[in-house]
Amino acid sequence: MPQSIPNKTLPVPSLRNVQAFIEVADSGSINLAAENLNVTASAVSHQIASLENYLGKKLFSRSSKGVQLTAIGARYLKEVSGALNIIGQATNQVIHDIHQDYLRIHSAPSFGLLWLMPRLDRFRQRWPELKISLSCSYESIQFSRDNIDIDIRHGLSQWPTLMVKTIKNERMLPYSSAAYLEKHPLNAVNDLLSCDLIHSDSTLINWNNWLSWHKVRGWNKTLFSPSTARI
Repeated sequence: MPQSIPNKTLPVPSLRNVQAFIEVADSGSINLAAENLNVTASAVSHQIASLENYLGKKLFSRSSKGVQLTAIGARYLKEVSGALNIIGQATNQVIHDIHQDYLRIHSAPSFGLLWLMPRLDRFRQRWPELKISLSCSYESIQFSRDNIDIDIRHGLSQWPTLMVKTIKNERMLPYSSAAYLEKHPLNAVNDLLSCDLIHSDSTLINWNNWLSWHKVRGWNKTLFSPSTARI
């Protein structure tokens, strides 16, 4: 009889080390990763070094400005982050006896109440077997920690470890009161440079972005910094 081929186990690193690697990659900082994991920065550094020794490859390049993924690190992040999410979701389902017909959604309050809620009834009519749980907050959530299946976020698509689908794109337009516009008529985008522009540090898109996208020439990038913005 032919001999059976022995089942060779694939190399699997410590999941704690992989989790530390993903946190550092997501935050771009060992200190922030340590805070998110509720451990010391020294412990995170040790876990990253241990993972790099296990792989025999450098996952991060280090400098005075912080850490950045190497090409190998970026490729490894793409592969392991999805696998770790699957493990976390499967483990969470077993612990809490969660069935596949339960959908947990998180969004910002304004989007959840004004846009999503009016559409849930139609969704439930189409998928009556699904139970839906909607939570709304402005907090930054983590899927495995917060027991969430879908997180609806507002922002640029800069989450390499997540599967991202765009629901709707925004149009960013400048607005003015009628009284101000009467005194300062606008005939072209470049005319905005002679206006008093309100700057906000909290918005996702600022004047620097908007003017660059519209190829406005002659504007100074430092003009709209928080300390020099004209209001």
